[in-house]
Amino acid sequence: MKSAKRIGLSFLFLLVLSSVGGGFYFKAKFKPAANQLKVAAQPVTIPFTWFTSGNDPYAGLLLPVTLAGCPKTFYLQFDTGTPSTVFYKGKLEAIQQKGYALTLKQAGNQMNLVNTAFQVGGLPVTAPEVKVLAYGDSVISWNDASSVHIIGSLGTDFLEGRIITLDYQRMGLTVSDLLPASIPATAFQDFTFDSRRILLPSRINGKETDLLFDTGSSTYELLTNKSTWEEFAQPGQTIDTARVNSWGKTLTAYTTTTKATARFGAVQLPLKTATYMEGMGFMNSMLMRFSGLGGMTGNKLFLGHTLLLDMKQQKFAVLK
Repeated sequence: MKSAKRIGLSFLFLLVLSSVGGGFYFKAKFKPAANQLKVAAQPVTIPFTWFTSGNDPYAGLLLPVTLAGCPKTFYLQFDTGTPSTVFYKGKLEAIQQKGYALTLKQAGNQMNLVNTAFQVGGLPVTAPEVKVLAYGDSVISWNDASSVHIIGSLGTDFLEGRIITLDYQRMGLTVSDLLPASIPATAFQDFTFDSRRILLPSRINGKETDLLFDTGSSTYELLTNKSTWEEFAQPGQTIDTARVNSWGKTLTAYTTTTKATARFGAVQLPLKTATYMEGMGFMNSMLMRFSGLGGMTGNKLFLGHTLLLDMKQQKFAVLK
């Protein structure tokens, strides 16, 4: 499950992506490795489930995955803030110890799962290598068919070149190569797919801006800078304060309810909460302030709606 460490990385990328100060150095720094996934060219609708954390029933969007030769169903967090799919070391080693064939190869400080095959909701995927993070425990309830074990994060390399439909109401993710004929061309807008990150143009309270679409950051409906947050804050409203750990550094998240709206084309969505992080440092704050990006959003903003992403033509639509 996405930790505050990953949120920090997504937020840092958001800050430097379009800033003049970030320049070519930052773009090169955050440029993802070449896509290693080979996804079968067949249409499929994959049912998803939600991971619950504390009082948050939408903390993470999970897709079922099975590994070649292993009958148990595991889960990957669907994470559009991650440009490359990763697996978690603890779970993979537990699967190995159970006797299932997985090849883990250490190259310097990096471990990879090599020559692997798996299925995401029945959609076959192969890869010569996938990165393995030293993350997570090795506990697996092998005899409990209903157990939910997250063994990694499914990134935007899985989406590249396909048409993706996220139906939040029916809890299904469809991967295909054809746009639905029922949706008119006028419903679509352009979006940016830079370094395998998705930037959606929107109008927040009448202001044109871009939002980094990060499904791994479900905790926050909108993560933005302090000045924007202050515009949204309602007088007399309770501010929810939470401390999060980002790479060993403690940040403070301030969340407030708002009456703001987010418009995508002809569809207007209520923006119920907004959050800003304190403690990210002067440079990050300045980049966020002047980059022109409105912030980062995830699943919560689109609950009850459908988000369609044409990754080939870089067009998207929000459907009621």
